[in-house]
Amino acid sequence: PDCRHSTSSSIWTVPPGAYFALFYFIIFNSVAAYAILTWANQYATGTLVMGFTVLQPVTAALLTMLLLGVGAYPHCSSVGGSDGACLDPPSLGSLFGMTGVFIGLYLVFITEPSKTTVTDYQELPNIIVDEDTNKMTKANGKNNN
Repeated sequence: PDCRHSTSSSIWTVPPGAYFALFYFIIFNSVAAYAILTWANQYATGTLVMGFTVLQPVTAALLTMLLLGVGAYPHCSSVGGSDGACLDPPSLGSLFGMTGVFIGLYLVFITEPSKTTVTDYQELPNIIVDEDTNKMTKANGKNNN
């Protein structure tokens, strides 16, 4: 819906029809996404983890196409001027952008160092690496992870 033509007196009023979308955005795009990124930092390099953050808009575009495809929401051009919930499909530019994201992600993925390169800390003084858990420990017994 076009919020510029709202009958509300305040521009900061959230229409009741947008509550679910706002809740979804706060929980999944913010809280869950950053919790997953924090968790992933334990198992991959920061470069690889941050490379995957560009998938958030790609996933949103794919989810939009899925919701339109199964008929969960109508296309905005078919709704006309009503204030009903509708979705616009991703544009051709968005689809080209997705291709660029996937190419960039592939390049990040293939340039990541191998596990032996990342865990090759055995040569550093006072650092002990457990090969099974990949945990680093200082020779004095303090955990570096």
